Amino acid sequence: MTTSPEADQDYAAAEEAPRGFQFGVDPAGGPVLNAVEAETFPDQSMEAVHGLLWLGYLSEEVHLFGHSFTIKTLTRGDRLVVSLITKDWEETLGMADAYQTAVVAASLLSYDGYPIADLNKNANRQQQIRSQFDVVREWYEPVVEALFEKVSLLSNRQTAAFLALQSK
Repeated sequence: MTTSPEADQDYAAAEEAPRGFQFGVDPAGGPVLNAVEAETFPDQSMEAVHGLLWLGYLSEEVHLFGHSFTIKTLTRGDRLVVSLITKDWEETLGMADAYQTAVVAASLLSYDGYPIADLNKNANRQQQIRSQFDVVREWYEPVVEALFEKVSLLSNRQTAAFLALQSK
């Protein structure tokens, strides 16, 4: 006995399908998304892809609470350093705060126009992120949480750009 999937309420509410898809109808008469082969790479993704290909990362200037911050996406090595820095807070209630703080610290290039990161490939990245962590952990919670959200959104843009590139 086969059952049909539940109708997705979002399909019915959407006026247009996401890029790369078109709406169709399944045999039971319900809406479905069908992938569409694109002839060209989407212009909207090109800026992010160029940043990834030429710089290796995406960056963005963020204005929050009267201050400006420049953030970048993290490398695998940066994420591993974050895990080392947060080790002291494992199995404590502070782990989530430590993780957010370390991710923000690792992603910071500058704040209020002052460089905080050294992009030199020969720099000791673990020592640098640890030092930045000591600065960021003195900031107030709303600032760190807002920056963490911006870093997460930038990371999502990076992933979307790579997926768009991979599909071509």
